[in-house]
Amino acid sequence: MSALSSFPQYALDLVEIYGPPKQRAWGTAVFYDRVEPNTDLDEVALRHYKYFANAADWSTKPRWRETWQCIYQRPTDVPADFFRDLRDATRVGRVDYDDHLLDRLDIAIVFDDQTDSRSVQPNQRTAAALSAAFDAPEVQDFRVYRIGDSEVLEGLLMAAHRGNGEVVMLAFIHD
Repeated sequence: MSALSSFPQYALDLVEIYGPPKQRAWGTAVFYDRVEPNTDLDEVALRHYKYFANAADWSTKPRWRETWQCIYQRPTDVPADFFRDLRDATRVGRVDYDDHLLDRLDIAIVFDDQTDSRSVQPNQRTAAALSAAFDAPEVQDFRVYRIGDSEVLEGLLMAAHRGNGEVVMLAFIHD
């Protein structure tokens, strides 16, 4: 686990909004790591998920391990867009893209009565922080994982791996 003093500014901006790493699987937390550039993102994300779930030994929390699943990987041939990726991930993963997620991520839902559709509108600070972390040109791999205990708690872990080995993750969980 990296100390906050080693976090780059884009990760610190996320921490300011979503909170630092923690071993309490509730709410939101930001994780940052520096690994070899060719390290498997699944391994890094799973290690931080275990920390977040306070589950160093999976045998004590089997349902947390069963829930872990990569539900989305950004295609390499499409432009980076965190909000589109999040929408696509929740559709593919059949995750409820509801007010809890958006509220925790500090994103407003805007309904259009004319078209009976809804769109998301983050405030400028949130949009800038999420974009700097997850949409930067240096991001070579972006994935979304399903997390939770498969009973009451559910959530997502979003992870971005940069070409220089930096990995930033945003975890969200609620009941």
